[in-house]
Amino acid sequence: MQSVVCSGCLSGYDVRFKCTTCKPKSLFCPKCRNLRHYDHKIEFSENEVARREAADKTRNAEQNANLNTLKICDLSSALADKEIIKKMEKTIFEISYSKAGFLYLTQNGEIGRINLKGKYEKFADESPLGCCGIYAYDSGDIVVGVIENETDAEPFHKIVMYNKNGELTNSFQYNIVDTPDFIDALPQQITVNPLNGDIIIIDWNCEVSNRVVGLSKTGNVHWMYHGPFDEPDETFCPDAIACADSGHVLILTDKTLLVLCQDGNLAYRKSIDLENIECITNIVKGLYFVACGHGGGCKIHKLSITCV
Repeated sequence: MQSVVCSGCLSGYDVRFKCTTCKPKSLFCPKCRNLRHYDHKIEFSENEVARREAADKTRNAEQNANLNTLKICDLSSALADKEIIKKMEKTIFEISYSKAGFLYLTQNGEIGRINLKGKYEKFADESPLGCCGIYAYDSGDIVVGVIENETDAEPFHKIVMYNKNGELTNSFQYNIVDTPDFIDALPQQITVNPLNGDIIIIDWNCEVSNRVVGLSKTGNVHWMYHGPFDEPDETFCPDAIACADSGHVLILTDKTLLVLCQDGNLAYRKSIDLENIECITNIVKGLYFVACGHGGGCKIHKLSITCV
């Protein structure tokens, strides 16, 4: 496949679309599709068509050779018998479970946690700022994505770290405008790959294509996933992410489960019977809590997914 460059940002990364409205036809990436060609007729580029055909052949060959070891075990029955473990009156942005025995969650500017007896307590508070993504390490330390509130003059976000006692241990902030190729929106959700330590986030922005980004421990971009794109004009809206013990990345969208390999390539997809998904967290191997919006609050469900 020949090398191509996006006509909008001049990047050579992920140039998968072509605009048939523009003359001559221009090639562009998912981000520039929404910014520059949102009302145009678009198709997949020739390179993208060839890439998809090659990927399908590879995936089929692996499945036929029984090399694809990913398994979703008892998914339908687990969803049919999903158990509601907790109801909250406020919307939860993300939840994360620590082996220290607490379920951590973010609600507006408040960071809370629920113990094994179901008792809720405030753990930390970033008000008047807002909290979104959260990840709890086994030690009880947590990492939280924090964003500006409506009164701030300029958009920004930062990452804060707390120890298990609720003490702030680190915080770093950067301006979104100055880092367009890094994280140009907000860290909506955060998880960590248990095998290689990669930090994985949902990078959300209503003005551009949403994506899931895999970062190294030092913040370098390892990979980006812009969605399956069954149709050229499809919008990718990831709702929740988590990592399995096997290193697979689980992405939940409305009624769909996507599973990525460690390098960000799609390995599996399946329809599921869950709506208004807010977030997901791994409890023990193969068992997850999923929070779904319900009547102005939310319900937290148990879900069994096994990746081998």
